[in-house]
Amino acid sequence: ELSEYSNFFWSITINIAIAIINEINNCVESKQIYTALTLALSLPDACGSLEWPELSGKRHVGKRYKKWFDKNVIYYLSPLSIYNKDCPPILTGEECYKLRCSVLHNGETDISKELNIDYYQIDLETNRLGGPEFRRGNTVEVKNNEWVVKQYFFIKAFVLIKSIVDAAENFINN
Repeated sequence: ELSEYSNFFWSITINIAIAIINEINNCVESKQIYTALTLALSLPDACGSLEWPELSGKRHVGKRYKKWFDKNVIYYLSPLSIYNKDCPPILTGEECYKLRCSVLHNGETDISKELNIDYYQIDLETNRLGGPEFRRGNTVEVKNNEWVVKQYFFIKAFVLIKSIVDAAENFINN
């Protein structure tokens, strides 16, 4: 049973999460995709603090964020990864936390160095579904008459935003 303080904390945090979701939807409607992405990347923080309030304090923020993302968002980004262990998720909690830190602290969406890959792109232009939503894999280039394998990652910001929002709404409503 939750204490009176816990009930108060839960209520406040739920209201904050709902307000963030509403603002994200407003931003998407008005084609402010970068702002929507920034807000969406903060939702796992709020939802993680609701699910694991005992993981509080600065040293637990990343752990809580990654844990909540991996438990709740992965299904929305790559449904096959839940059923097929050989199919990795398109984006893990670890990777999304790196993106969150880069966007919120540095204003950068390119985390190729943090992920140790060659190309990392978030499409901030498209605010609708359709076409390739996300891709991850290898490509081959010729450099100095040698075949060079390059790793790449591509995702539409709208897909990531929608996945996080859908997961947060499902979490809040259940």
